[in-house]
Amino acid sequence: MKKYLCRVLALFFLTVFSLANHAFAETAIEHEGHLSQKAILLNSATCTIYPAIEDVDVCVDKVVRKILADRDLKPDRISEIIREQASASSVKHPAKFSDIIRTQKQLHDRVLVYKLLDIIRIACDTPPAITDIDLCMDSAYHSILSARDPNSRYMNKAENTDFQRQMAGDLDGIGINVAFTRTKEIGVLHVMEGSPA
Repeated sequence: MKKYLCRVLALFFLTVFSLANHAFAETAIEHEGHLSQKAILLNSATCTIYPAIEDVDVCVDKVVRKILADRDLKPDRISEIIREQASASSVKHPAKFSDIIRTQKQLHDRVLVYKLLDIIRIACDTPPAITDIDLCMDSAYHSILSARDPNSRYMNKAENTDFQRQMAGDLDGIGINVAFTRTKEIGVLHVMEGSPA
C-alpha cells in the first residue's frame, strides 16, 4: 500500500511539475518561473509530511490559507480572497495547453498550480506589498513549509549560511575556542591573544 501511495504521489508530482513547466513557458521572466517551480515542489513536499495529506485539494487549500495568514490577513478576508481567485482563475488562465492536457485530472492539477501561484502573488501584493520577487517567494516558501509542521522551516541562502555558522561551534566575543571533551563537558581549546579571556 505504501509503495502504491508513493508511486501515485510521485506520478502526481511529475504531472504537476510537467504542467508547471508548460505554464511557465508563457512568462517572459525565467527567474520568476524558477522561483514558482520551487514553490510548487515545496508544496508537493509539504503534502507528504507525515501524516501525508492524500487529498491534494485539502493540502493546497491549507497551504494557501497559511500563505495569506502569514501576511496578517483575517480568516474572513482569506476566504474571500480564495473565492475571488477561484472565480477569476478561469478568466485569467483560460484552457490552454490542450496538447498536453488530456484528462480532467491534468486539468484539475493545472488549476491547483495556478491557485498556488495566484495566491502567492496576491499575498505579495497585499499591503505592505513585497515588491522584490525573491523576498516575495522567500516569504511564500516559509509559509508553505510551516503550513503542515510549525517546526519545519525553509532557509534561503543567507539564512542557511548564518545557521551553518552558528552550528559550527565557534564562539566570538570573549576570545576562546571551545569544544566538547570525551566526557561531554565543555573545554577551552584555545585562548586568543589579547582577548578578555
